[in-house]
Amino acid sequence: MTPREAAALLGVSRDTIYRLCGDGAIPHLRVGNQIRIRRGDLSGGAGGAERKGEADG
Repeated sequence: MTPREAAALLGVSRDTIYRLCGDGAIPHLRVGNQIRIRRGDLSGGAGGAERKGEADG
């Protein structure tokens, strides 16, 4: 899926998806200059990590 689709699925901005990909928090593939994210990589990925961090603090 595209970063736009991932952002809509997670309820965050597209810029957040790009940042998380750049930080390595979301596994992704580059196809030319485009980013592609597998849906399965989002299920236990960034969204869960952010929520866990909020609960701890």
